[in-house]
Amino acid sequence: MATNFDDKKDLEEHIEGGFNDAPILEEKKKHTVNNQLDEAAAYLAQAGPVEYTAEERRAVIRKIDIFVCIPMCLTYFLQQLDKSSLSYAAVFDIQTHANLHGNQYSWLNSIVYFAQLGLQPVSSYALIAFPIKYWVTFNMLAWSIVTVSTGAAKNFTGLIICRLLLGMFEATILPSFIFLTQMWYTRREQSFRTIAYQIANSLAAVLGPILSFGIGKATENPKTVKEYQGIFFFIGSISVAFVPVIFFMLPNSPTTARFLRRNNDRVIAIDRLKENQTGTKSSKWKWNQV
Repeated sequence: MATNFDDKKDLEEHIEGGFNDAPILEEKKKHTVNNQLDEAAAYLAQAGPVEYTAEERRAVIRKIDIFVCIPMCLTYFLQQLDKSSLSYAAVFDIQTHANLHGNQYSWLNSIVYFAQLGLQPVSSYALIAFPIKYWVTFNMLAWSIVTVSTGAAKNFTGLIICRLLLGMFEATILPSFIFLTQMWYTRREQSFRTIAYQIANSLAAVLGPILSFGIGKATENPKTVKEYQGIFFFIGSISVAFVPVIFFMLPNSPTTARFLRRNNDRVIAIDRLKENQTGTKSSKWKWNQV
């Protein structure tokens, strides 16, 4: 396999997603923002021709699975665990302890999804404006702290503020994962990785009730911390503890990933994505694509 750009026109076609029609290229010239070099294409152009074996390609994919897919699975598992903590707390009578009436408990569930819906445009813009590693870990740390703080809430007002913030910080996770999957995997590989982190999400629904039952039982007798508070404190603390792990493992892009420093790993990781004809990332907001 080899990568070689014969002239500037070939490079521009690869950068913007593999467009080969002259009219389309002429249309692109009208939008100067679209002439920004995709960082991966620029890296390939600098590296020049590269050849590698199928075994080398598989080795790079294994590294990507370890440092990209596994962090996504862990993050999605913890996100679902934090979001479902209210349901676990309900088993230990949060309605009575927090003096909830009428449909207040239902609103505590619904407000998370309203917040996620409202923050989607902001999340989409942030994925372009900020390095994805820092954006994901920032939001993960924020929602983990919010989950811990929910344990200190003792009435509807405190709980709904915490749930609103939880939804706002969790809004970016699924769009970020779609972005990461497209950035690192070919189209044939993307479905399996998407299934992987969806399974991790479902696994939280299996292990979460078991975990919360144990926490609730452990805090039955102490009078200082109620059962539902212990659930929020413990689950939120687990998420906080994993933030450094995700920060260490998750890369920003194939052009800067530390685990691709050996031999031709970086060039292989980027070159194999050519079949997607989408590039990896350009940190420019393109209104004509909106």
